[in-house]
Amino acid sequence: MRAIKSDIAANLRSRQLTINTIAARHGISARYIRELFADESTTFTDYVLG
Repeated sequence: MRAIKSDIAANLRSRQLTINTIAARHGISARYIRELFADESTTFTDYVLG
């Protein structure tokens, strides 16, 4: 999760910042990323917008 959050922070200005691109870069599924954020009571989108 730390690596995913770092990747998001490094790419906040990129138009390519989507859950699918993040998942592909980390070799995991978008669904798994959704589950990780759900475990923290948030969503990928809410985290990015925050």
